[in-house]
Amino acid sequence: MQLFAGIMAGLVGVYLLVNGIFMLVSPRAWFRLPYWLSAIGSLRQEKHSGGWGAVKVRTGGAAIMVILAWVIYQTFFAHR
Repeated sequence: MQLFAGIMAGLVGVYLLVNGIFMLVSPRAWFRLPYWLSAIGSLRQEKHSGGWGAVKVRTGGAAIMVILAWVIYQTFFAHR
């Protein structure tokens, strides 16, 4: 059971990493990801691929990347 949990955690981490990178680098490209790979939710390309909407998407991507980095640090490098 622990192996399954580790595999699922790794898959969720990769999913978030891909979305976070695309959100940071190019919100327009993020909206072009396949439906099953993107975590778009209620965001719409017309409203969020440019201007202030893109800033919101990039901020969300940065937040995802910071959270992932914190989780990885706490999991592997923090000595308690």
